[in-house]
Amino acid sequence: MIRAIVFVSILLLSTVPSKMSASAQIVESTPARILITELQTESDLSANEEFIELTNISDDPVSIDGWAVQYRSATGTAWQDKALLSGVLYAKLSIVISTQGYNVDNSTSFWTSASGQLASTGGNIRVIGTATIVPEDTLAWGTGIYGEGLPATKAVKGMSLY
Repeated sequence: MIRAIVFVSILLLSTVPSKMSASAQIVESTPARILITELQTESDLSANEEFIELTNISDDPVSIDGWAVQYRSATGTAWQDKALLSGVLYAKLSIVISTQGYNVDNSTSFWTSASGQLASTGGNIRVIGTATIVPEDTLAWGTGIYGEGLPATKAVKGMSLY
């Protein structure tokens, strides 16, 4: 299994006294977080059959209206929208986005292009929310270099990274 996940926790201090007292309160909060949990760049049958799974790991539903899944080839100079998202991704649930016509279980959305365009040899994919310019999650595989940490080993044809 290959997983490119970074967990982020924010620690909020309501007061910062010079000495800890019983009245000091520490509040922990896990922000809404959407992660790339699986990616397939080609099926056994076609290089045009691709999918990505996104999972909401937080305890709250997240509106993904206006969010995008973007791709950048390993040698590319710019990110390109692959899918524009809408709706709500409920806590601890996933959605699958696939190329049109590819019958993947639970596929709820489709790439903006009917054909596949993810390079099986290597590339980069990210999820961008509307509230921030910092990606929610980024994954590089094979020869890709724009992921969080080292790129995942490219998947064997028909298999997926998860």
